[in-house]
Amino acid sequence: MKGKHPKLNQKPPAATSSSEAKTWKAEDYVSETMSLDEVKGIKAAFDIFDSDRSGYVDPKEMKAAFVSLGLSNANKVVVNIMNSLEGEHPQGLAFSDFIHLSIGVA
Repeated sequence: MKGKHPKLNQKPPAATSSSEAKTWKAEDYVSETMSLDEVKGIKAAFDIFDSDRSGYVDPKEMKAAFVSLGLSNANKVVVNIMNSLEGEHPQGLAFSDFIHLSIGVA
């Protein structure tokens, strides 16, 4: 999922455990077009989706979040999102993927 935003294209290393997943730094995602507060807001949304705090939003968590938001075609949306990852994170959506989707960088 490479975007045109130079700072966001520099993904931090993928977390290998839940403790590593929680050591992210909001400052790593701040850019000319995204403030620290915006990054923190997107991280708060990610944490809501990531109900097991694994550092990844797996398909079941994603579907549950979309259903709770009233999305009637949650299965289709989840399949499309997971397919867009192209096998990068089989365990689910990492924060770096989530922030790209949140701001529309593809």
